[in-house]
Amino acid sequence: MLGLPDSRWSLVSNEAFNVLVETMRNPVRTENLDTVRQSLITTVSFSLTEREAELVVGLVSPLITANSFYSPELTDAARQNGP
Repeated sequence: MLGLPDSRWSLVSNEAFNVLVETMRNPVRTENLDTVRQSLITTVSFSLTEREAELVVGLVSPLITANSFYSPELTDAARQNGP
C-alpha cells in the first residue's frame, strides 16, 4: 500500500468504496458472511492490477457486516397478513 503512487492509491480507494457500496446494497446474512467476503474479488474492476485488487479486498472485507436478519416470528406474521 505504501509503495503505490498517489494516482493508483486514488483508484484503489475509489474502487474499495464502490465495492463496499455495491456489496452492502444486497442482503448479507450472518450465515453467508464468509461467502460474500470470499466473492469480493469478483466485483473488483479489471482495470486494477492483481495486487491492487487484493488490496481492495483486504480493505473492504472487514467492513462487510450482516445487514439482513431472519426473524421467524416476523416472517410468520407477514405470511398470515398476506400481501
